[in-house]
Amino acid sequence: MPVEIKGNISKTKWHSKVIHLAVALVLVVSLGLVMTPLASVGADTQTEEFTESATFIVPETVTAITIQTWGGGGAGGGSTNTRRGARGGAGGGGGAYANSILTVEPGQELQVVVGAGGTGVSGANGNAGSPSFVGPDTNPGNALVRAAAGSGGTGNTAGGSPAGGTGGTVEDSIGQTRIAGGNGGNGATGIDISSGAGGDGAYDGGSGGAALSSGTSDGNPGNVPGGGGGGARTWENEGNRAGGAGAAGKVVISWVIYDLTTSSTGGGSVTEPGEGLFTYDEGTVVDLVAEAEEGYRFVNWTGDVGTIADVYGASTNITMSAAKNVTANFALLSYNLTADSTDGGSVTTPGEGTFPYDCGDVVNLVAEAEEGYRFVEWTGDVGTIADVEAAATNITMSGSYSIMAEFEEIPPQYDITTYSAGGGSVTTPGEGTFTYDEGTVVYLVAEVEEGYRFVEWTGDVGTIADFEAAITTITMHANYEITANFEENSPSTPPPTGGCFIATAAYGTPTAEQINVLREFRDIVLLESIAGSQFVALYYQLSPPVADFISESSFLRTLVRELLVDPIVWVVEATGNIWQN
Repeated sequence: MPVEIKGNISKTKWHSKVIHLAVALVLVVSLGLVMTPLASVGADTQTEEFTESATFIVPETVTAITIQTWGGGGAGGGSTNTRRGARGGAGGGGGAYANSILTVEPGQELQVVVGAGGTGVSGANGNAGSPSFVGPDTNPGNALVRAAAGSGGTGNTAGGSPAGGTGGTVEDSIGQTRIAGGNGGNGATGIDISSGAGGDGAYDGGSGGAALSSGTSDGNPGNVPGGGGGGARTWENEGNRAGGAGAAGKVVISWVIYDLTTSSTGGGSVTEPGEGLFTYDEGTVVDLVAEAEEGYRFVNWTGDVGTIADVYGASTNITMSAAKNVTANFALLSYNLTADSTDGGSVTTPGEGTFPYDCGDVVNLVAEAEEGYRFVEWTGDVGTIADVEAAATNITMSGSYSIMAEFEEIPPQYDITTYSAGGGSVTTPGEGTFTYDEGTVVYLVAEVEEGYRFVEWTGDVGTIADFEAAITTITMHANYEITANFEENSPSTPPPTGGCFIATAAYGTPTAEQINVLREFRDIVLLESIAGSQFVALYYQLSPPVADFISESSFLRTLVRELLVDPIVWVVEATGNIWQN
């Protein structure tokens, strides 16, 4: 509802004038406080002041502006020559004030027209000022906000007391608040007279031009914005004078800007718009983005969150309707560890079941076997377990995990005791007593000394795969004692030591460098696999009679050496950098 304050209060009783004046002052101050944008804590006002006409483009993001306008002041009346005494022209009226808050769109263009002050005319009435207004075009009839101008003061051309100019009126103004300009003072004729003073511009407008009380002079100009010009004064026979010019009006457009303060708790940060203090126009929609550090999760926004689109969204926005202070909150990620066990034992630390932990926690794991059982390994989500084969270990929580402690029944164990007769030794598993689980297949390797050959295994040989082979196996179903037996080579048989009978026969000596190459290949490659070990065992079983046959003929030894053994040795040596590593 528009508020109007009109000038020219003219009650006859002095106390009525005082009361009306007080009421007017209260209204002016109160409405001024309401209509003028005030900066609260964290807020400020952007202002653009116009003293001449221009185009105003609404800034980006601004949706509401406050427009204040002051109309131009009227000029003072002129004065003409007189034969006796003095003549004083009347003062011009002050410009009105109008104020409105408008809803606008960013980028919208508004035409700002600043009203001119009226001009004084020598020996004649002063000219009226022109209105100040803001609208879509320069037609005052289409104005959105308009402050009326003051009229000119009456010139004193015939004596008497010419009337002062009327201040800009409420009726001719447009706005939510409209205040009339001050009326100009009347002129006068006589000896000790003053010209009329200009009316003041409304609502902190410019003061009117001061009255002239002596001499001959043009009237004093009004003050910006909207002050009316003072009347001219002419003393006897000193010629015509012009009234003071009215002051131009003014337009002020303002809008509110607000501070946005952002911060974060540990575990993340605000990446948009950043962290700190940022300033935005009222109504701006500001993107908010919070990013969690590794091992943390975003929780929510707290603080002045009334206009945040989604307080639980790490990527959201906030509308700047006031100063805002918001905080992005983060918390450690939480994961579940589910522990269980097979028969034969249990998980004692942390226990069995599901347990919550923060991301990065290192959780101790302890598995205890029951009597007659033993721990085997951890299975399941074991990627971050320090040692899956250790009953006491730990797991690092970088996700939710489910793990199982595996146990197995401890089988019966048996001892095997190995011996050797003169002429060689047991190299695998060695000589002495060794303990194995029931059913274990144990490799047996007997190596001869120079001048001897392997004969057979004796003792508890019931589960030996081939008791006549120097390389064979034994399956543990009881306690066993076995002996590797050797005998001296016959004079016609080259010493097939080192286990490679055919090569020894071909080269005629067990110390040939080529035999060492083959022996190394056997130990590193063949004996490391089941298939290779079986091949070696078969070779040791079948090769002695072949070696005996070859050793009896120098031609056969040469033929086997050059066509069979040497090519094999060459290939083994050529690939040594592969199988030796």
